[in-house]
Amino acid sequence: MGTEESVPIPAPEEAEKLFLRRVRTRRIEMGLSQGDLAQRANALGVPLYQQTVAKLESGHRSLKFSEAEAIARALETSVIELMSPEDVKKREPYRNPPLKAEELKSRIRTFEQMVISLVSQGYEASLAEEDAKRQAEQAQHLAAAASMERRQIEERTAVARTELHMAQLRLQQLEAAQASIGTAMRNRRYELKLSIEEMSVATRIRPEVIKAIEAEDFSWRPAGNPKSDVYVRGTLRVLAEYLSLDGDHLVDLYDREYSSTADGM
Repeated sequence: MGTEESVPIPAPEEAEKLFLRRVRTRRIEMGLSQGDLAQRANALGVPLYQQTVAKLESGHRSLKFSEAEAIARALETSVIELMSPEDVKKREPYRNPPLKAEELKSRIRTFEQMVISLVSQGYEASLAEEDAKRQAEQAQHLAAAASMERRQIEERTAVARTELHMAQLRLQQLEAAQASIGTAMRNRRYELKLSIEEMSVATRIRPEVIKAIEAEDFSWRPAGNPKSDVYVRGTLRVLAEYLSLDGDHLVDLYDREYSSTADGM
């Protein structure tokens, strides 16, 4: 009994390579680009992109069975035909077969739906783009308004701080004018955070004299000396200048309350 010659079955990897080589050959014969083939596969319900076709044909990606079916149908043939062991060089070049009217109508409907869907997606994308632009413009206007308001607030704050400082100075001057000599000097020394020793070193006035003046005690004046008031006035002016107080005002207070002569002379 004779043995029947069997057709060799290629290994899986070789079969895939053979399939993809024939896919590329048939695609070129049909005048299709990789993008055209991807669109045909998409129309058949299998998502495929030009980059995917390129990777498949170059061997940089494995082929899925669903993709093989869709690619074969997109090339108007079958997987079996593309997997046939017949040498591709011996095959007759592809000739576009005449399509029937129903097939053409079906294809037209498919691409009409695709166009409608793409137009709708494009319109929605255009609306989204316009909305994003409007929001960006509104955000810019809001940012500009907020920046202007911030600058105005900063200007008003600077003016308010200046007014506050002037008011504080006027209050200090008023309080100093109403206070006694000792109170005015002591408060000012506390405000400047000075010690009596520091004032003594700076003014060359003895610490005990400064303490006595702050206590409203002028018994340190040279007794029986007609120029004692002159000495006190000079001391008060030196201390007032060091403490940034009104020396004339302190001397007037001294003349009215502590001078040894009635008219302060």
